Amino acid sequence: MRIALFTPFSPELGGGSAQLRSHLRYLPELHVQWYYLANQPAADSNSQHKYKWLGPRFTTAELLSDLSARTGFFPGSKSRVRNLVAQMDADLYWVVGHYEGISVASELIAQGKKVHLTVHDDPFGTWIRSQRYAMFRPLLHKTFPRLLRAVQSIDVTSWGMRNLYREKYGVKCFALYLHVPALPQLTASPNPSHLTIGHIVPAFCVGQQETCSTRKTPTAHHSYRLFAGNARHCGSRPRDLCLAQRFD
Repeated sequence: MRIALFTPFSPELGGGSAQLRSHLRYLPELHVQWYYLANQPAADSNSQHKYKWLGPRFTTAELLSDLSARTGFFPGSKSRVRNLVAQMDADLYWVVGHYEGISVASELIAQGKKVHLTVHDDPFGTWIRSQRYAMFRPLLHKTFPRLLRAVQSIDVTSWGMRNLYREKYGVKCFALYLHVPALPQLTASPNPSHLTIGHIVPAFCVGQQETCSTRKTPTAHHSYRLFAGNARHCGSRPRDLCLAQRFD
C-alpha cells in the first residue's frame, strides 16, 4: 500500500516531525512518501523516508481564501490546495491536521480519498493564541469538526485529547506516542537548598512582558513569574530557569 504523508512543516524539525520520524523508524514495511511545505527544501531530500518538498507555506491570505471557499463565508479559492493534492498519488493519505493540513485533508475527502488524520495540536487551542488567526475561528468551527467526522481514522497525542474528541465530536480516535525504547536512568539527586524548575513552554516570548503577561495561556515569562512567586512563598529563591527543546 502506498501512503502519502502530508505535513505543513519540514520533516527535519523537532516536535511533530520528531514524532513522525520515530513512528516511521519502527514501521519500515510501510511505503511512505512524505510531502511537506516549508520555506526551503529539507537538506536530506534523499532520505529513506522519501521527502518531497511542495513549496513554501501558505500566506495568511492564502489560507483564509481556501477556508473561506470551503465554508462559503466569503469568496475564496481552493486552487492552491487542489494543486498540492494533484501532486500526491497514493492509496491512503496521512495528513497532520495543522493549518494547511486542515485544507489539504478537506480537499482529499472532497475527492473521495481515504484519509488518516494526525492531530498534534488542537487548532482551537493553538489558533486562539494568535492574533493573526483570530479571524479564522468561525471558519474553523465549520471546517474542523466536519473533517474529524469524515476521515477514516484519527490519532492524537494524549488520552485526555482522545477523550475530549470522543465527547465533543463523537469520533473514535486513539492516542499515539513517541516511541521510547527504554526510560532513561536518572542519577541526579536534588539539592534541598536549590530550586530547579523544568517547564515545557513556547519560548518565543521570553522577555516580552507586555505581550506575554496578557495572554490567556501560559508563556515562558508568565510561567516563570508564577513559579518564582510560589517559590518565594515557600521560602526559596529561584536562580535558574532552563527552556529547551530536544531534536531527535
